Amino acid sequence: MSHRPQRCPDHHHYRAGCPACQAYNTWYNRTRLELVTAGEWAAPVDAAEARAHIAALAAAGMTNRSIGERSGLSERTVGLIAAGKQRVVQADTAAAILGVTVVELRPRSQVPAVGSVRRVRAMIWQGHTRTWICDETRAASRTIRRLSNGQLDRVTVVTRDRLANLLRDHIDRPPADTRDSRASRREARARGWFGPGAWADIDDPACVPDRGPAESGFVDHVAITEALAGRVRFMDLREQERLALFRDYVSDWTYGKITQALSVSPATVQSWRTKVTYGTQVAA
Repeated sequence: MSHRPQRCPDHHHYRAGCPACQAYNTWYNRTRLELVTAGEWAAPVDAAEARAHIAALAAAGMTNRSIGERSGLSERTVGLIAAGKQRVVQADTAAAILGVTVVELRPRSQVPAVGSVRRVRAMIWQGHTRTWICDETRAASRTIRRLSNGQLDRVTVVTRDRLANLLRDHIDRPPADTRDSRASRREARARGWFGPGAWADIDDPACVPDRGPAESGFVDHVAITEALAGRVRFMDLREQERLALFRDYVSDWTYGKITQALSVSPATVQSWRTKVTYGTQVAA
């Protein structure tokens, strides 16, 4: 088979008089005739595998244009396949896409921001401030603010890597209990953000966070600490946090100390101690 020329970057379909369209059309018709004559012409194939490969390349930071340049396809064709608008493709098109490998990215290359958004929010959930994140990663305050608000779709490789390293280094090291850290935690809780432990794969766009149902064992210990400090109401905790609080934090406290710390009645204390002890259903 002769060398496959680049598809015309300006026209998705053949346009008479266009040299690029003519060159590709000539190659296609000649190659098809050769394969049909040899009994090797393949029917169109499902584009699912090619689409999944494009998604993997994009997750690594490659654009539709760079994938097109390396596969001999147009940026538009790659985009249509990636968006699921082209359900079947010629076998050679699929092979060309599957033959593209991830290239080493430069520090300023752009990559999807999904993981970076989640990491910034997770660190705020821990109690870190945006200013601290900016200082530690040397990122612009506008970048961190827009990431936390979910306003960026892509970030540079260097920003992604610095955020990943920062969260990894501080995943078990929450900040000191200060007014700023409490404000960060309150914001994260109010906006429904998640800590690092909620993500099975923090970079996977399809990953659903563990919202902490009782059977999952995921407990928001920051919320428990805030409740014991009087900054979060006991009634605002989820059931698994209430259980963990009575089981792991105040099991040896007196009734008076618990009622004073949580601003609840002795009857509430008795109910939750009973539930922890016997596993029976009680009301808050």
